[in-house]
Amino acid sequence: VPAKNEHKFLTFRIHPERVMGNVSPAANTKINCNAFTAARGKDHIYFRPQLFYQPLFEEHLADAGLEFRMNFSTGSNEARFNPNIEGLEAIDSCPDRLKSKKAAALHLIPKDQARGAVDISRVRSKLILACTWGEVELVKQIICTCWVTSEAAGPALAEACARGHLNVIKILLKAGTPPNYKLAGQNGKTPLHICCETGNMEQCELLLEAMPFAGAAYTI
Repeated sequence: VPAKNEHKFLTFRIHPERVMGNVSPAANTKINCNAFTAARGKDHIYFRPQLFYQPLFEEHLADAGLEFRMNFSTGSNEARFNPNIEGLEAIDSCPDRLKSKKAAALHLIPKDQARGAVDISRVRSKLILACTWGEVELVKQIICTCWVTSEAAGPALAEACARGHLNVIKILLKAGTPPNYKLAGQNGKTPLHICCETGNMEQCELLLEAMPFAGAAYTI
């Protein structure tokens, strides 16, 4: 533990030559699977890096070549894209750009950018659990640091609707979760159906406003 007046962070990198494979980090897509890991056991979840530092969950598996640091203030490990690779510019000193990038990170990814069916399943379980308890900040962190697709977020939205966690619902919808996502094994039921069953009009209105096109509610 550092003394009171010492630095709050210890920064380090692992095999930066391996990080990108054939993809640009700015695209925020798949990267090489030569990995440094903070994960314990078999149930790891792939870490989704950004241009800014984010904390790693205990089960996160992070790709080698990222820039890591130990945050002594929070007691957590953090990681981001290595700003020295392919001319990436660190955005720590650009508050407006940092704010914009953080907002952009709070969105789902296309399924073709996911890290495989197993990872989708594990992310879905973690996100659903956070929604069960209405953990707003944890839901945000999962969306930003994991490869969250609609296949993971759709069931999580249904869980948030069933539990009545309005702020969690707002986050999931803002992130691009489809309110008319058809839940597996539920005969075509969607999160909107779940809201109607609870009788919560405010939730129903939120989901109706988030429908992808006019009249979408009548096609589910």
